[in-house]
Amino acid sequence: MSQLVLGERECSAAGPLTPIVEGYRKYLMVDQGILSKTAGGYIHEIMPFLAAYTGDIGDVHKRLSTLTEAEVIAFVAATYPKMSRSGAAMFVTTLRAFLTCLHFSGITDRSMTASVPTVPGRKMSSLPKGTAPDTLKLLLDSCDRKTALRARRHAILMPLSRLGLRAGDVA
Repeated sequence: MSQLVLGERECSAAGPLTPIVEGYRKYLMVDQGILSKTAGGYIHEIMPFLAAYTGDIGDVHKRLSTLTEAEVIAFVAATYPKMSRSGAAMFVTTLRAFLTCLHFSGITDRSMTASVPTVPGRKMSSLPKGTAPDTLKLLLDSCDRKTALRARRHAILMPLSRLGLRAGDVA
């Protein structure tokens, strides 16, 4: 039996799942350069998926080799509502890594990572807030244009203030 210690949690893989879990751990640590603790977290995240799709069958490799994109999508769709946004994002990241491992190791004949849906929602779903006119005036007035560097800063700030461009939009 293989055991993983994850902080306060312990995650075990016994029986037919042991070779799959150990192969995934090796893929993460050796091929992807992921640290042991992070690999343990990835394995912990993927265990519900493995349990759902391998069950108590003896030939885990055979079951995983017949895994379809539709099954992956169905599992993710059923799992999303039970997770927070960040938890769902972590899960789909680990699921993509696991599916890549299955393909890389020859268990599946094709990559199924594209079938994993993205997590809906964005951190910045609204437009950026504008700068108050008084603050903007103070900022522009603070640019003493007597040196080339300060004149450049002023030249960058002017289109930002007039066009509402973000700092990343000015090259």
